[in-house]
Amino acid sequence: GTWISQIGANTFVVTLWKETKLPAKDRNDEILYYRDEIFGHYKLVQNYGLANETIIYTSQINYLNSPTEIPTAIYATSTIYNKLGATVYDIKTMTNQKYWGVRGSLAMIISDTLPNISTWKISTTEEVNPENFVIPTNITLAKLP
Repeated sequence: GTWISQIGANTFVVTLWKETKLPAKDRNDEILYYRDEIFGHYKLVQNYGLANETIIYTSQINYLNSPTEIPTAIYATSTIYNKLGATVYDIKTMTNQKYWGVRGSLAMIISDTLPNISTWKISTTEEVNPENFVIPTNITLAKLP
């Protein structure tokens, strides 16, 4: 689904989707088992939902100087019903050496009492100076209906 958080005059939007029964393969390309995976994208939007909506940045972009679109900026798994563990890439930190951007470890936990509310917390990043991680690292999100 789609989750949002107000950050000043802007809105951070996270869209997640599940792909089911993806094959896990061994080195010989033999299928070992099937698994569900969760993928996602994010964007920061000014005037979200209004006619003059402006995207400040989005993870739905192409790799540097390439016609190939980044398929996802969030790779997630979940073994606990209300907790998602993920790798998230900060596309605002892309370089020729980091063509997905800097990687972070994300935990997204849905509230037990308010199922439409979730915390988004990035605990570690590859960045030596975590303040250079551009996307939000600790916010509360609300699920859109």
